Amino acid sequence: MKIYYSILLILPFFAFPQHTITILDSFNQSPIGHVAIYNEQNELIGMSNDLGTFSEPSILPLILNCYRYQSQIINELKDTLYMIPQHKKTQEVVVGPFDLANFYQKLISNSRSSAASDPTLSIYGTYIESILIIDVMHKDSIYLGKIANLTLVKTSDNKSTYEFFPINGKKTFWSTDIHSKKDTSKYEKWADIIPRFSTLLAMDLSNPKEYQINFKNYPLIERNSSSLLCGNKTGSISQNYQITFNNNIMESWKKETITVCDSMKASNMCFASITKVVEFHSDEIQYHLSNGLLEGEINLRMNGEGYIIKLVKGFVEQNGISHKLNSSCESMESYFKSIPHSIAPGMKTFYVF
Repeated sequence: MKIYYSILLILPFFAFPQHTITILDSFNQSPIGHVAIYNEQNELIGMSNDLGTFSEPSILPLILNCYRYQSQIINELKDTLYMIPQHKKTQEVVVGPFDLANFYQKLISNSRSSAASDPTLSIYGTYIESILIIDVMHKDSIYLGKIANLTLVKTSDNKSTYEFFPINGKKTFWSTDIHSKKDTSKYEKWADIIPRFSTLLAMDLSNPKEYQINFKNYPLIERNSSSLLCGNKTGSISQNYQITFNNNIMESWKKETITVCDSMKASNMCFASITKVVEFHSDEIQYHLSNGLLEGEINLRMNGEGYIIKLVKGFVEQNGISHKLNSSCESMESYFKSIPHSIAPGMKTFYVF
């Protein structure tokens, strides 16, 4: 695999051709993205993409979990799986003049107040981080993945948002047969181009500036009783914000930037897509940041040869599961530095597909 370059910044996602399964909303038949897929041992083994698809796993049963849907246990695989929405009572919709900026500010304010109600919050889940480098011309690929059980403990100081308590961390290296174990240290450096995991946790509503949207630049595209879609397109770049809410508190926030890349240039690096998604857990007792993912894809051309680089980094909450806390660490990046890679030839299970 011929790669002679360095990259400074970006984000995450991945794929390999194999049979896929689609997860749909049983009510309106729409695809459900970011469904967490667990095995019988409650280990995260996959996630659906924005189209609701994931690669066929080799083990049954599966447990499907997604906020706002009833958890599903799958004992038989089909091309299409359905999840049942958990219906909530929404406030009455008032028809009349709509001040988008004022409504959005109130939504953030209400959500922030709800999130601040429990300063001693602990959240249990799974940390994931992966990078896939594809040499398009030579059909050559390298994959590095990281996964760990993670407890986030909310702090009361102003220096940091959460303490990290990771356990059972694993790093996996996969490649075509022409690569050897010595490549792990070389391609490990690619992880440095993914923004730090703590940038996602800043989206926990402790700092409303993280959610600031200039509605003059990103006008309203679509609005209904539980969501807003804003965005624009400038030249080859389109950017959208999608916000869902219930009872005037936020359920999810998504920022997506898509670029139409110029494939004619001999040397070019193009950020084809960058996506930040945060989702919130809300019940009668708690309201807090639940899931967060950074995804991205880069198209790179060097001397006529093309590469696709796909990345993901994030956290998926696992309700009903708690981890035994050990000593905390400064960051997830520092935690994984001391863990060696294991070699997994022929690996085909990735966390985002």
